[in-house]
Amino acid sequence: MNYDIKDKTILVTGANRGIGKAIVESFIEHGATKVYAAVRQINSVSLLVEQYGLRVVPIRVDLGDPQSMLLLLKLPQMCKWLSIMQESFKLELP
Repeated sequence: MNYDIKDKTILVTGANRGIGKAIVESFIEHGATKVYAAVRQINSVSLLVEQYGLRVVPIRVDLGDPQSMLLLLKLPQMCKWLSIMQESFKLELP
């Protein structure tokens, strides 16, 4: 599959380590305008913010906090700016 991410705004969950972090870096390097980095602790993506500046925006999302999860689930509908949502977790609601 080939998808152009140049000039797109993207949300990546689990953005502070492993595959999530690598996805953030790859999206930025391939031309994404902005990546919203969903993490439990905002400071956990400080190195990404230092490296990429305002192109990486941390947002707090914690599976143990229902309010932050509701925000994450509503985010794509609320935000016309969101082009791609990469999910590195699976959430099943009753």
